[in-house]
Amino acid sequence: MKKNILVGQSGGPTAVINASLYGVIQEGLSHPDEIGAVYGMINGIEGFLSGHTINLSAELSKEDLELLRLTPAAYLGSCRYKLPENMDASVYPLLFEKFKAMNIGAVFYIGGNDSMDTADKLSRYAAMAKEDIVFIGVPKTIDNDLPVTDHTPGYGSAARYVASTVREIVLDASVYQQPAVTIIELMGRHAGWVTAASALARKFPGDNPLLIYLPESDFDMEAFLNDIEGALKKSTAVVVCVSEGIHDASGRLVCEYSTEAQVDTFGHKMLTGCGKLLESYVRGRFGVKVRSVELNVNQRCSSLISSLTDINEASEAGRFAVRAALEGVTAKMITFEREEGADYSIRFGLTDVSNVCNKEKTFPPHWITGNHNDIGPEFTAYASAHPGAATAYSGGRTSKISVPQRAGAFAMIRFPTYESCTLCPRMCRIDRSRKTGYCGCTDQLKAARAALHKWEEPCLSGPEWARGGSGTVFFSGCTLKCCFCQNYPISSEQFGKELTSNELADIFLRLEDQGAYNINLVTPTQFLPSILPALDQVRSRLSIPIVYNCGGYERPEIVEYLKDYVDIWLPDLKYHDSALSARLSNCGNYFEAASRAIYQMILQTGAPVFEEHAPEEPSQPSFLLMKKGVILRHMVLPGHRDDSIALMEWVSRELPKGQYLLSLLSQYTPFYHSCDHPDINRRITSYEYQKVVDAALSLGLTEGFIQEKSSAKEEYTPPFDLKGL
Repeated sequence: MKKNILVGQSGGPTAVINASLYGVIQEGLSHPDEIGAVYGMINGIEGFLSGHTINLSAELSKEDLELLRLTPAAYLGSCRYKLPENMDASVYPLLFEKFKAMNIGAVFYIGGNDSMDTADKLSRYAAMAKEDIVFIGVPKTIDNDLPVTDHTPGYGSAARYVASTVREIVLDASVYQQPAVTIIELMGRHAGWVTAASALARKFPGDNPLLIYLPESDFDMEAFLNDIEGALKKSTAVVVCVSEGIHDASGRLVCEYSTEAQVDTFGHKMLTGCGKLLESYVRGRFGVKVRSVELNVNQRCSSLISSLTDINEASEAGRFAVRAALEGVTAKMITFEREEGADYSIRFGLTDVSNVCNKEKTFPPHWITGNHNDIGPEFTAYASAHPGAATAYSGGRTSKISVPQRAGAFAMIRFPTYESCTLCPRMCRIDRSRKTGYCGCTDQLKAARAALHKWEEPCLSGPEWARGGSGTVFFSGCTLKCCFCQNYPISSEQFGKELTSNELADIFLRLEDQGAYNINLVTPTQFLPSILPALDQVRSRLSIPIVYNCGGYERPEIVEYLKDYVDIWLPDLKYHDSALSARLSNCGNYFEAASRAIYQMILQTGAPVFEEHAPEEPSQPSFLLMKKGVILRHMVLPGHRDDSIALMEWVSRELPKGQYLLSLLSQYTPFYHSCDHPDINRRITSYEYQKVVDAALSLGLTEGFIQEKSSAKEEYTPPFDLKGL
């Protein structure tokens, strides 16, 4: 007989706890022969006891589910309710009566140490009472302190938030000449994993934060003040990161030096205030400017820069839990097991929930260096893993699942270099200082044109009569090999002029001076190690957005790294069918890579943002220019409208509504090696193009651009004459 399943969330919220909930719901819905309905506890086990539940199968639409995956905090609400140790307590038969009344066959509890305590007690009671209900814990905690598992969902996004925010504070602290100390207080009662992530904010040896203190080491006030004195001799700006739970050798919390801490329902001390107290000590000893910053709850579930890997791993953990339950697994928690090798790879596993509940995995003491005031390279290696694939439990078997990721589950990435190039999904790992990669490029930056361009979408180039245009830089080389490439002299024949990063920076400034509405980087991926230094030079002087114009064939983690550089993404989405992309662009994994990259682009930018541009002449009207967002381009190919329609169906189904513009192009003109492929060696017909347009409109894809058929002309391809270089 079919059974229903029940899922709850407990403990503090995170950026990805709802992704695990999404995974449980989605996997539950995919087994209609075995699972009836998916129910949710409102406010965890405490709310369930009060009769507060929701039928998630009925209440959430497909679109709601996709949004849930990216929504921070806890959709079902949370609680901090501790079940009694005594299995004879009346609450247990009451709970199981409620389970039976709802025909529950499996219960999934998403949370941390204390939540696993709940799963453990329910499992033990079920075994004692011979109740046929399985209980599985799905890990969640930014603290990363659950034993057995390599890491926990939520930590990756929290680590990224900490690293990014601390970096911003470091930059803020560095602008003045006067000596100053900034103390940043971060979460962590007994485990310093969150605070350790602040080390990832460093850009070079000796960079801030200069001092980091974790609760795994005894804190000595006098030693701390000596550390500050030494740091002030090295730098006028000293940034210090401390865990809220730092304590002295006697076990007394530093935050208790001024006042007694309160305790929560589990008996844990509610910590706050050590940063402020240290501020007063430093000011009293040195008389310098001191400020303390408490990141507080922002660390838990800020989603603006959440880790895509974290999201995916969290959702897959939820799916894994349901599949395990269907196999009869009970009294277990899902674990992440990191596999050996240079590439980041995890395998989902299972451990007895009793191995986890009420236990903590502290930060390894041998990773703490210096005078107990710094973090060693072992943590950086742990947190800066490389992309790979994860394996998931599936009915006693293993199956490969793609996991788009940025630096493993964590915050930072070792940005690829030319020496072992992994800039694009082909991952050549070629030393481009010695030979060319698949893109045809060496380590020497090369471009073919830099000028105002009038043939982009109107929100980028402005209307035809406007004086300005998109400040477009065409780079040489390409990671794709499209047989119909209209830019083939630069993409395949490597025409162009060699430039330095400094020269490119000057080009960006000249384009703005000429009236460019944006800086448009066309096919830049293969030269990013040279382009980013140029952007770093001029970002503070540019008042116009940066557009990343690419073929869509990008790595999600590279896209994620570019979040602080790119304002507008302008990717192609060329193919849905892998055989077609292999034949026409020599890229069988095009859709897999492009779909993941585009999803990350949308995740980063959010809904399109426009700004009204004032009239350039009194007789002219004002017009709108895009400042931030994604424009998704698709060029309809002759003879392949079915593939285009399949793409439109995917876009409508999988991408969040209102978060992008769609640009359907009719400009296909046979170029280059099109003659080798008779099916595309012609212009597209009006009938073919209109069929795709009609399909897009019927699917609700009404926000964007439709191109006039007259655009299919060779003169729309700019001359590659080194103009502007």
